[in-house]
Amino acid sequence: MGDPRRFDLFANFIVDNFPSAKTVYDVAGGMGYLTMELTLRGVDSIVIDPRRTSLHKKDRVICRRKSLDIKRVVSLFPSSSLKSDADLVVGMHPDEATIPIVRYAVENNLPFAIVPCCRKGHEIWLRNHLKRWSTFIEFMKTMAEKADYDVREGRLRMNGKNLVIYGYPSIRSAL
Repeated sequence: MGDPRRFDLFANFIVDNFPSAKTVYDVAGGMGYLTMELTLRGVDSIVIDPRRTSLHKKDRVICRRKSLDIKRVVSLFPSSSLKSDADLVVGMHPDEATIPIVRYAVENNLPFAIVPCCRKGHEIWLRNHLKRWSTFIEFMKTMAEKADYDVREGRLRMNGKNLVIYGYPSIRSAL
């Protein structure tokens, strides 16, 4: 079981480090708790996940009372149904969507923030060549840096996998 504060902490990290992000894609967002926390902070967030899951009943009641709309696209990522109107792409322990998040961000010149948890589900080549956690992290960072991104690391004050890899496209790559 993950740290119960993880969604609150990551939402605060996102708002603090990406204050101009108005629309966020929450990739592999599962039940939608990160999106709920971002929505509570005034950020338009959309869960993109192939699983048809939703918040627990008590949390759905909270959302109804506060008139929060938890938006969801039931799809693998990336999806042709997305309009590419996001300002930021994020993933909280997104499993096999980790590398696609970085690729999508780079291809669409968007900032990203991920809290990677594992290499589960990644292509066999990657699992065979990136056996160590540190190599996996360096692979993701290098992929963005080659696209002229400013890539940084942060930490969430929580138990478990708490490393945040986040990046901003450079001004040159935006031109």
